[in-house]
Amino acid sequence: MKNHRLRLSELFCSLQGESYLAGYRTGFIRLIGCNLRCAYCDTTFAYEGGKETSVHSIIDKVRKMQVSRLCVTGGEPLLQKNTPFLLRSLCDEGYTVSLETNGSFPIKGIPKEVIVIADYKTEGSKEAGSFLKENIPLLRAKDELKFVCSSEEDVEESVQFIRNYFPDKGADRSRYPTLTLSASFGQIEPAFLAELLLKSKLSHVRLQLQLHKLLWGNKRGV
Repeated sequence: MKNHRLRLSELFCSLQGESYLAGYRTGFIRLIGCNLRCAYCDTTFAYEGGKETSVHSIIDKVRKMQVSRLCVTGGEPLLQKNTPFLLRSLCDEGYTVSLETNGSFPIKGIPKEVIVIADYKTEGSKEAGSFLKENIPLLRAKDELKFVCSSEEDVEESVQFIRNYFPDKGADRSRYPTLTLSASFGQIEPAFLAELLLKSKLSHVRLQLQLHKLLWGNKRGV
């Protein structure tokens, strides 16, 4: 374990602000590096820099947080080759582990215990086409596919994708990941996004707001 190292941006404890896990006290492990440059990115500080840290050291620091839930995020965590080892080690320690990924890397090698929270990148992100469709059948009921929307056009694109790959009728929806539409902070009004979701008539898609930003604004480390 001591020989496996990653570039670490920050470690902190807060409430999970996104996904269906929002509201839970969670330890965050933010890794350095990202292959995308989304227009609405709020973690540009994690593109580069950080400190090379051993998995052993990360786990030692996490233990002191006294949490039961951990979120490995970035940047893009899967950009680093030792991330799967980190995830495996955290699961072996008994933590409930989630992974936030931008959807552009294969999730096939992720430990089965890990909750995968993947993004689908719309046109408004400026990184459209980066999502790997080969990941779709690998997403399980405990995972999540998130659509961050910055405009009505983004919502329309997301709704069409959902209708194509996760139809509301004629399928076993119990096998679907949680599907969420999320408002890009400051770009689309949450109430307007809610109206568009209602208009879509999709009954298996959830509205998701960034809880941490509602509580603390665009502040780092909370």
